[in-house]
Amino acid sequence: MPKYKNIFEEKRNEKMENEIANTEDAVVTHSPKYEGVHRTTRKVNFRREPMMNPTNVIRVLDAKTRVSCTGYYENRDGKTWVKAVAFGEEGYIMSDFLTKR
Repeated sequence: MPKYKNIFEEKRNEKMENEIANTEDAVVTHSPKYEGVHRTTRKVNFRREPMMNPTNVIRVLDAKTRVSCTGYYENRDGKTWVKAVAFGEEGYIMSDFLTKR
């Protein structure tokens, strides 16, 4: 019986490898734009590292959750991840889901 490659699994692994490569040289930059108290604009994943890996999620934050931001990281793909503290834990949130208001 021939063995079939799982194309979806290979693509997912390839995507994760690319994201890891994009964050290997991560340096958090400080900017007034991404410092201070912000709120989430919707329900959002709070992550250990600035990448989309599903096993990387610390917790899901509700909309309008207050977080204390300390800087940001922009990866090679142009995605901006904000370093933040929520519920005493440090992690990352994609900047698209944060507002200063």
